[in-house]
Amino acid sequence: MSRAVGRADGPWSRTRNPWPSHGLPATASTTARRARAADTATALRALPTRPPPPLPAPRDNLLTALHDLATTAHGQPTTTQIDALDAVAAHHRLDPAILATTAHTIGELILHSGQPAPTGPGLPELDALAGHDLSRALDAYAAHTRIAHATRHSDPDLPRLLLLTTALHHGIPANTLLTIPATPGPPHPPTPAAAAGGALRDDLVDWHGAARALDTLDATLHAATAGRAWLTRAKPRGVDDTLLALGVLHLTHPTLASHSLASTDLETIRALLDHTRPATTPTDLTRGALRAICTRAGWLLGTSHEQTALHRLEQRMARLPADAVRARLAHGQLTHLADRQPAHPGVARPSDQAGLQARQTAQLLAEASHEALARFAGHTVTPHRTLATALLARYPDRLTHAALRLTPGQLRTAPEHPHPDATVHPATEFQIQKPAGQHGTLTLASGADTRLDGNPANTPLAHRAPPDALDLGLGL
Repeated sequence: MSRAVGRADGPWSRTRNPWPSHGLPATASTTARRARAADTATALRALPTRPPPPLPAPRDNLLTALHDLATTAHGQPTTTQIDALDAVAAHHRLDPAILATTAHTIGELILHSGQPAPTGPGLPELDALAGHDLSRALDAYAAHTRIAHATRHSDPDLPRLLLLTTALHHGIPANTLLTIPATPGPPHPPTPAAAAGGALRDDLVDWHGAARALDTLDATLHAATAGRAWLTRAKPRGVDDTLLALGVLHLTHPTLASHSLASTDLETIRALLDHTRPATTPTDLTRGALRAICTRAGWLLGTSHEQTALHRLEQRMARLPADAVRARLAHGQLTHLADRQPAHPGVARPSDQAGLQARQTAQLLAEASHEALARFAGHTVTPHRTLATALLARYPDRLTHAALRLTPGQLRTAPEHPHPDATVHPATEFQIQKPAGQHGTLTLASGADTRLDGNPANTPLAHRAPPDALDLGLGL
């Protein structure tokens, strides 16, 4: 699904349900809302987080098998193609289901590139393998797998946190969040796009990063509660304790902490907290508190400045050599691409004195709240080094779209079929069991006889699977 660009600089209210056909009635009690919110949060935390391998088998082994399958399956009826797939999988000691899934996915990728669909009697996806650069297509397949996982687990940002806490407030089930776009309130003034239903937000659809967001919200609440308890018994011991107290205040009341920075002490901060309502659940966090959480973590805020930077970075990424980018993505090196981009892609930040003072204040309070999180919740935060890195962590699919797009011209000419041991092998005929009990022959380009039951014949296998390709991870 194409992701909408998050905006958080318009009106927002938690009182309106963005999923009007779902959730609890407006008259539901606070106890019922908190119980449903806990159920939703538990379901979101249970979503899988471990990244899948970019390829289900060693690359060279899989590539050789794909070449063999392209040779034997092209132009054949479907039943013969399936028999050939089983024979190739047995020959290369691959799980037939893995080879079938990979071959079908790569065939679809080739067809989606604009290549005319084959007209043979078999499956178009398997027919499409022949005569194409399967090495490049395999890299694209691995890159797509990486980016799909990165998108599903992309960074939270302020628009997402606003939607997530609103959903918890209204008791929206986790399955609804993951499958149905939100319908925010109409803008002021209303726009034709909103009236036509174009304002749907899919920020939470198929997003598994909610667990990470909830962990950060819970750590903030835990630190704020423990920090309040510390303040009730703390004795003034200098500027360090005062800054720590400011950090506790900043966790849930950032505006109050900012206004109190100029002239305050431990007793004043204690008095301020005594007159504020403690935040104990994510739905108690205000927009300002959520914004401060994003700032501490280096998550985006949904501002027009960030959208301009996103557009500029998208243009720069589109000009990078597509093959090189795909190779990086296939090995999970997304942050490497971000490190090569300007820290703030072509966007000037305010440099006036008032802006400088505001940023210095924000930096001091951020450091104080970092310390409060570490001391009272054992939670450490490592913000992104640059805006470019933060943009790639939030919008990996949008910023790599140009590199993942393949054209028929890029795939039409296949290089010479590679052999891991650089040895030329004679073609070998395989016995394919036909449904009626008759036998036919198909030829594999890689040589070395193998029986259909997966046992090697008397001659040794020509190709041994190389070590697994290095899985570097996305490291976002």
